[in-house]
Amino acid sequence: MSRDAMPRRLNVRISDCKLDALSLASVELSCTRSQVVRLLIHCLADGGTRLGAGTVAFDYETSHGIVRNLRSIGTLYNQLVAALNTIAKVARES
Repeated sequence: MSRDAMPRRLNVRISDCKLDALSLASVELSCTRSQVVRLLIHCLADGGTRLGAGTVAFDYETSHGIVRNLRSIGTLYNQLVAALNTIAKVARES
């Protein structure tokens, strides 16, 4: 995302152990520390839900993979229904 899309800046003071936890989370999620903070804010902004209470967050690659797989499943489902309709039509005609 460009700086124009995010014109505000946030400065936060945290302890060394909290910074280490943030760095570890960024490594586990394969993103920057800023992206982790944005993700946490995004999760809290969605209706005021708390993390761990029904909120599931994925990094971009994971969510993109899930969407791609769901589209593939939808395509296969449509092909299956079309084949079954063809079989049903042939069975009705004979």
